[in-house]
Amino acid sequence: MPLACNPRVRKSVQSGVRLGGKSAWYLIRLIVPISLAANFLQWSGYLTVISQPLAPAMRALGLPGEASIALVSGWLAGVYGGLAAMTAVPFTVKQLNIFAVMMLVGHNFLVESTVQDRTGMRWWKITGLRLAVSFLLAALLNVLLPAEGHAKLLFGAVHNHLELGPMLWAWALRAARLIAMIAAIVLSLTVTMQLLREFGWFDRLAAALNPLMKVFGLTKNVSFLWVTANLLGLAYGAGLIMNESRSGAYTAEELRDLNSSIGISHSLLEDTIIFLGLGANLVILVVPRLVATIVVVHVRHLLARQVALAEG
Repeated sequence: MPLACNPRVRKSVQSGVRLGGKSAWYLIRLIVPISLAANFLQWSGYLTVISQPLAPAMRALGLPGEASIALVSGWLAGVYGGLAAMTAVPFTVKQLNIFAVMMLVGHNFLVESTVQDRTGMRWWKITGLRLAVSFLLAALLNVLLPAEGHAKLLFGAVHNHLELGPMLWAWALRAARLIAMIAAIVLSLTVTMQLLREFGWFDRLAAALNPLMKVFGLTKNVSFLWVTANLLGLAYGAGLIMNESRSGAYTAEELRDLNSSIGISHSLLEDTIIFLGLGANLVILVVPRLVATIVVVHVRHLLARQVALAEG
């Protein structure tokens, strides 16, 4: 029987397209107004004015002052919200890598911190941790990475000199490209996840990662949740993560360690691919986040042992 005619494959693809379509439509409705607002602010000159107070902090991290708008958009509206605002900000290759790492560590706090608050770690603790790590990694990368290329807009020029009508047309073309990329990625990843689940490959993947959990300072008991967060993300995998964490199969310490790890590094597929498509470096996008999770969790263990010795 051809693979495409397999009823399980057909069911998984149909389910993935349906779920992916809903997610893509939600993201498009989020992105279009943010992108339009950001580009209008850039065209009118107000983006520079608004970002001026944060410009020194951004420059200290090697970023243009206008990046503050995209960063805050990402904090509130997620990676795609930040990505929409990025369409109005020129970046060099180095700046793109730094900004991407900051965004991948710290984004969508309204949703993701709420999820993690319900799975074993208070929202303000995980938000503070992610913000601190994102700024620390940005500072380190600014020192370590060499300067590369000239600053340019990721989706073409905003054309401040154009009249309003032509500017809107130029924005619409850039937005269409961005929307097409997002829809393709979300649909393909959602279908892939449905196929992995239908044929049991998702569980086998989690089992294979059990030895790796020790490196990350986690128990093998949480490997399934770690895989869920790193493949689906915190927002998309929220229902599954919350249900599993409430099952009673995990200790409070296991959940705190897990939340510290996946708060810093999650959605290694979708979010990483988005920035790869813009020209960011895969090693820079992934390795600093993974190293940061290892350091943070092991430091937590060390501090816990010190407290236990002091109290003992």
